[in-house]
Amino acid sequence: MTTTATLKALRELAATPRRHDENALSADEKRTAVMGYMHYNGDDRWRLKDSQWKFCYLQHADGFGQITKAQAVEQCWDWSHIRDSSPAAIASIWETICFWHNRGRLKVAR
Repeated sequence: MTTTATLKALRELAATPRRHDENALSADEKRTAVMGYMHYNGDDRWRLKDSQWKFCYLQHADGFGQITKAQAVEQCWDWSHIRDSSPAAIASIWETICFWHNRGRLKVAR
């Protein structure tokens, strides 16, 4: 028989986001995860604030090299800048997303 305390603990566990470990994934898995957060129709895109998305785009992505906000706006925030980023840049984006996730700085519900 399940107790009230056990049910409460299970609900709390279910409501707690899983901790992201930036080192637990291969380079390909990191790229897939980043695409889920950064692509406009990715499964986790809704979890990033626009300011967080733009930060990753400007500070970490390197598909077009380092670009300024003015250049990004001129290029309409072209998705290719992220898609064509190096493995190191993708790893840096993933590390940043994990940092935000593990500190509760991402949206947790739609």
